[in-house]
Amino acid sequence: MLKFFLGLFAGALLSFVYVRYDVELPEWMQLPHVLRENIAATAALSDLYDLSRGEDVRRRALEVYFQTQAKKAAQLDADYGHPFFKNLYHKEATRQARILQQAWSAFDVALSKPALRSSFERKYGVSDPLALKQAMLAEQLRKKHKFLASWLKKTYGDVPNDQLFARLKELGQLR
Repeated sequence: MLKFFLGLFAGALLSFVYVRYDVELPEWMQLPHVLRENIAATAALSDLYDLSRGEDVRRRALEVYFQTQAKKAAQLDADYGHPFFKNLYHKEATRQARILQQAWSAFDVALSKPALRSSFERKYGVSDPLALKQAMLAEQLRKKHKFLASWLKKTYGDVPNDQLFARLKELGQLR
C-alpha cells in the first residue's frame, strides 16, 4: 500500500513539475493518460488561481488547462458570450485588413499605367479613380479575403463599396 501512495505522490509531483516547467518523463514512465490529465488539470488550476504567481506561470497553467480540459474551456467561452472566438476572429480580420492595405496602395501603381487603367475601367464600368480603387478593393475582398468579407458583413451588415475603406479603417489598421 505504501508503494501505491508513493507512486501516486511521485506522479502528482511530476505533473506539477510538468505544469510549471514543461518537463516530461519518457512515455513509458508516464501515468495513464486519464489520471495524468486530471492531475495536470488540478495543478494547472492551482497555479491559474494563485494570483501571487507570475504571469508566465499563470499563462502556462492556462495552456495546460486548454490542453487537458478543452471541452470545459470551450463551454466556459460559450458561457461568457464567446470572448475567445471574438478576439480570435478580430485578430484574423485585422491581419487580413493589413494585407488589403497593401493592395490599396498597389492600386495606385496599377492605375498609373494607361493600358491597365482602361482595362479596369471597362471591367468595373467606372472611370473615377477613387470609385475604381473602391471597386478593385471590393473584388479583392470577395475573392481573396472571404473570412474578412464575412466578418465585416456580420459586424457591420452589407457594406457598400464607397464605405468599405472607411469600415476597414474602423478596424484600426488602415491609414
